[in-house]
Amino acid sequence: MSVLKVKNTDGSWKVMGGTAGNSSTDLVEHTHSASDITSGTLPITRGGTGATSAADARTNLGITPANIGAVKNTGDTMTGNLTVKKDSGEADIFVKSGNNTFTIYNTGSVAGLYDSTNNNGILTYNLTDKKITKLDVDPSVIGAVKKTGDTMTGNLKVSNTAPGLIVENSDTDYILQIYNSDKKHGGLWDTGRNKSFLDYNWETGKVTLADFVNPLSLANGGTGASDAINAIKNLMQRATNTVPATDTPTAWAELGTFIAYYNANSTIINKPTSYGILVSYAIGTMVSQLWIVNQTGRLYTRFGNSTGWTASADVTGADAWVEYYNSKNKVPLANGGTAADLTVAPKYSIIRMNNEADNLYYTPTAKGAFFATGANLEPKFDTLPVTLGGTGGTSKSTARTNLGALSKEGSDTTAGVITSACSGCGFIANNTTKNNSMKVWNSDSGYCGLYDITNDQAIIGYDWSAKKVYKIQGCSMTYSSGTLSITWSAG
Repeated sequence: MSVLKVKNTDGSWKVMGGTAGNSSTDLVEHTHSASDITSGTLPITRGGTGATSAADARTNLGITPANIGAVKNTGDTMTGNLTVKKDSGEADIFVKSGNNTFTIYNTGSVAGLYDSTNNNGILTYNLTDKKITKLDVDPSVIGAVKKTGDTMTGNLKVSNTAPGLIVENSDTDYILQIYNSDKKHGGLWDTGRNKSFLDYNWETGKVTLADFVNPLSLANGGTGASDAINAIKNLMQRATNTVPATDTPTAWAELGTFIAYYNANSTIINKPTSYGILVSYAIGTMVSQLWIVNQTGRLYTRFGNSTGWTASADVTGADAWVEYYNSKNKVPLANGGTAADLTVAPKYSIIRMNNEADNLYYTPTAKGAFFATGANLEPKFDTLPVTLGGTGGTSKSTARTNLGALSKEGSDTTAGVITSACSGCGFIANNTTKNNSMKVWNSDSGYCGLYDITNDQAIIGYDWSAKKVYKIQGCSMTYSSGTLSITWSAG
């Protein structure tokens, strides 16, 4: 009799029908491939799951995390510890969210946290040394500052007395130390040269600077210079043609105290001259200004405050300028001066007004009279003409001629009376028509008379002592006892 025999999973055989036996020879083996089952679901009562999916199978069989003592993969609470054990190699726990995977690992010697997505170690713990050897945490999360560069909004306090705060670069020869020692000194220390280049004394409140290669600029609170002269220049000197918007003392005061140069192209309001240097000194809303003329050194000043120039609201900036005189300029006539340099005038010069009547002038003395030929005409030294009360001549003869006066010597043709102190001198009358001359003479011997110069003979003689005529040409005279006897010659 044939029977159905089914082979169990343990290798034994199960008789499905007929008489059982130990020998397989008396049984007919009958098996089916799983592919022979094409439809239907094997129920649980037949040893199946009654389901066609894993989820339905777990449900039908009552398999739940709680039933099997597990935690849900959709989220649950574990009351005990989770141990991941691996006999060799690295044991890992992967925690995944979206596309990012976080790994907890243990190699046996090192454990830690790892960013599997970005291949970056987060925390590394050495199990042998029991030390954290790496911690990659955003400092802002724990309220720290990144050592690679960050911004601190509060103060950084270093409580150590020494060495203080040290700033260094990759070259350890250049290290800057900020120090505060014993509440007496604080400052900056160059550890490379082992010396302080800025020291602040807490007791005196003074700063000591050392070894400046370049002067500290004005923008950084310095003078921009390494010597006093250029320091004052940098602190005081403004750009060329510096001007405020309005020419008022308040506007100038807002520019502070300074010195500036101005040229012809400047737009400075009410400047006294085209070129000059302005020294402007401000105190509050008050300002005093000094204008120095570039070419001559002449000086102008003005003062003003919030009321206006010269403390008067009705005085404009132009009217406020007052000129001060020195050896480089001349005091105008209107200010009581001469408007001229009279120190170069020769001695005894005549001081007078010039042609424009704006300053005094000098005329050196010269031979002749100083006169003008008319009103408001320039005077001069010259021979005073007869028409102005002079003689018009520079010699006696010319003067007599110009005046129509008598001549002393025979070279003149005019007649007249002459007084002479010489013996035998007198008046000579020339007749150019007849070509003869007659002389009236008077000698120191007491005689006078008429003399024929042409024929060289006396015409008549007179004795001053005797008071008598003692000779008449052409006759003989005798005088005796008061009687005069005259005998005429022939003709």
